[in-house]
Amino acid sequence: MHEENMTEDVFKTKDLSEATALYCCDCCLLRLEPHSGGRSSYFVFADKESCEELSQGDWSGELKVPALLYSNAMR
Repeated sequence: MHEENMTEDVFKTKDLSEATALYCCDCCLLRLEPHSGGRSSYFVFADKESCEELSQGDWSGELKVPALLYSNAMR
């Protein structure tokens, strides 16, 4: 669900729930980047290596984020 950028040490995802989980884990959201076609955007985070580790935990179900924190971050 994410793409690599060879010129920057960034992590990109179009998945809102994944981006929210990363944000809750204090990953630095750098920007939203429009996807070609303009119908969606990438969430672009700093520190690709940390985000990849957290993302794997998110997709495997091992990443634990407090529900209230997650809910507030989605707003």
